[in-house]
Amino acid sequence: MKNFIVKNKCSKNRYSELVNICNKNNRALPKNWGKIETIIQLNKLPRHCYHHYCCYVLAYAHAFNFKQKIERFHKQLKYGVFWSHNPKAYEELKDYLINLKREDWLYKWPDTESSYNPKTKLNS
Repeated sequence: MKNFIVKNKCSKNRYSELVNICNKNNRALPKNWGKIETIIQLNKLPRHCYHHYCCYVLAYAHAFNFKQKIERFHKQLKYGVFWSHNPKAYEELKDYLINLKREDWLYKWPDTESSYNPKTKLNS
């Protein structure tokens, strides 16, 4: 039982670390969100569980608001840390998120629920 508690606390810390990486500088979610699904191996889930974690919510701009998309992305991160079939999911997620460039993220406006894409070059 003690090993379970230690492992669970470690996983919570890992999840918090990933969320902090994603929230840094008003980042919301990566533009290439399909890569997350590949890393956490959602294709190995039974079909009746898949819809709880799938990326399709991120694609349907008209059906879901930006806050719901961020929540789904964080749910995917949680699945990757706690339950993924990939034993190296945490390391791969962390490596992927840390190495994304500025233009590879969608950002959220502070104090709102809307998104924006950063410009790659400033106007001169």
